[in-house]
Amino acid sequence: MSAPVADTTSISAVLAPGLTIVVLLSGPQRKAWLEEALDSVPLDSPHLSAMHIVHQDGAWDWHPALRAHYESDPKVSVFEFAQRLDIVASLNRAMGTVRSQWALILPDDDQLIIDPFRAALEQLDAIDDDCGMLSFGWYEHVRGRYLHGWIRSIEIPDGLRVPPLCTTMYNVARWREIGGFDPRTAAFCDLVMTARLRAQFGARFSEVPVGISRTHPGQEGSKQSNYVPFIDGTCQILSPLLPEGRTVEELRTAVRNLVHGHTPITRRLRRHAAFLLRARRQPVRVVHRPILTRRVPPL
Repeated sequence: MSAPVADTTSISAVLAPGLTIVVLLSGPQRKAWLEEALDSVPLDSPHLSAMHIVHQDGAWDWHPALRAHYESDPKVSVFEFAQRLDIVASLNRAMGTVRSQWALILPDDDQLIIDPFRAALEQLDAIDDDCGMLSFGWYEHVRGRYLHGWIRSIEIPDGLRVPPLCTTMYNVARWREIGGFDPRTAAFCDLVMTARLRAQFGARFSEVPVGISRTHPGQEGSKQSNYVPFIDGTCQILSPLLPEGRTVEELRTAVRNLVHGHTPITRRLRRHAAFLLRARRQPVRVVHRPILTRRVPPL
């Protein structure tokens, strides 16, 4: 049975402690990856409030066995919507189902690393500030290998970074205060959201990897053919957050380079060397205590 959608989009909605994982289904073409994604969620953790599986285009009927298995868990709810929306509207609608203080969007082509993620969940209760987000490390799965990535901060315009959704916990109240993902930013709405949350409310960062992000041709960002509206929208949104002395043209150049991959040759060489030296055949699945000591204040 699909769950009803409550009116949780208002800023004043009461949020319960804990984390909700939101899984937005793409379709049967990712069935195998979806099984891995759902199996990686530690539903037995007392610190995990809920998992919401969100399906568009009517009933989720293309994997009945998987649905029956997860829907039997009291923490799992399935939300079905008749209309398929674009990526930004879909994410906002999916986030509108959340009733907890924290939320993590788990794409159906990514997965969590259970033990480190479980340790991260245990620390949620110890977060004693109202920062905008928690960003953990990740493994990028590309060309059959796993490359460890993490960020130490997000600066505008020089340090714009896009941590994967599967390793980013949003403060739901702060996310709503901003107004959700902005439709002007298309498939790269997560870049703008993380930059705004960090700039306006501060953030916490950890290099400990708690998730695996796949890189493949079917990703939403690879479907874009015209990036000009995204660049314009991003600059319009982030320009008020520029530090004194920095210009909108600098921001536009940074965003354009980020979108089109126009990075200096030295940076590209460093990234290639890092892949050759650090990429692993398997991710390290050891138990870490990802203590979020790097508190970055608002700009």
